[in-house]
Amino acid sequence: MELNTNLRRIKVLLTDGEPRHTLESRSDISKDNLLCNYCGWRDKQQDFPRCKTFAKLAKLENDGFGTIVRRCSHYQPLLTFKGQVGMSDRFNTFRLGRAWSARVEVGTTVSLVDVETKKSFGKAVVESLGIYDMETAYLDHAQHNHLMLDKDADYARANMDKLLRSIYGNMFVASANAMSVIYLKRIYEEQGRAQERK
Repeated sequence: MELNTNLRRIKVLLTDGEPRHTLESRSDISKDNLLCNYCGWRDKQQDFPRCKTFAKLAKLENDGFGTIVRRCSHYQPLLTFKGQVGMSDRFNTFRLGRAWSARVEVGTTVSLVDVETKKSFGKAVVESLGIYDMETAYLDHAQHNHLMLDKDADYARANMDKLLRSIYGNMFVASANAMSVIYLKRIYEEQGRAQERK
């Protein structure tokens, strides 16, 4: 690989009174450019291993190197929830819009995160994913939602819209034209060990 001799991108910034050479401006440095901060493998949790690459990056940071990670083949998306109701085995979650169809696919392992504590409480594998109009999502999928598993199907269908409005707010639900429904299967320690990252 050839060396890049165009040095116009190189900047010298004073950090703790010492010059540091970088390709980033001060505003770039202040941004959160570490994909690891949005990944479920970053921290040790329960019986799952911590990402070994993140540990190496943390050591580099301690040694004075600035690290940026923009892509990673081991990235694990975060799915946030209020509480842990109905997530012991198979369940689905409703997400407004189509964005989640570009974030996960069948077979993706996701980290389940408590939205209030910002801590992961488990992992699950995506078993299926669909994008539906609101009515179809309610009619065909509400009874499998983690918050409705202990309810009968008619109750779930009739109350899913009210539940989503309490979570997302009336305006967001009313303006949504699609719903991503993600079916998940919870995984535990024995399955997690097979997925340890190098």
